[in-house]
Amino acid sequence: MELRVGRSIALVVVIVALAMLTLRHRSEQLHQRLPRSAAVGESSPTPSSPPLPSSTPADPDSAATVAAAVQALQADDSVHGWGSIPVQVLKFERDGAGVLVTLLPQDPTVPGGGALVRISRRGTARLIERYR
Repeated sequence: MELRVGRSIALVVVIVALAMLTLRHRSEQLHQRLPRSAAVGESSPTPSSPPLPSSTPADPDSAATVAAAVQALQADDSVHGWGSIPVQVLKFERDGAGVLVTLLPQDPTVPGGGALVRISRRGTARLIERYR
């Protein structure tokens, strides 16, 4: 009986220790993402610009995929008689069927212009959804 209680207590101690390490690691991750003023605890956080993305070499396949997505969006714009607007890539997600690219207008005040585009593995682009 005492052996079972001892093992149970040891198991609980190990589980609690692992949970504490995991929580500490997660809190450090979240603390790094907070703006400096919120991390210090000031009452009125000042708006700050988002950190610049690190410079990484462009993957030629990714650049070609995004170009195909933008071309599909512009083709749809011309079918409807709309002028094309500059867009930016919000999301680039590879999956088993190809790539999903989410495009949004560079100017957030422009209504519409965003789209979800599927690029197949063969390179064909298909507009899945328009964002208005």
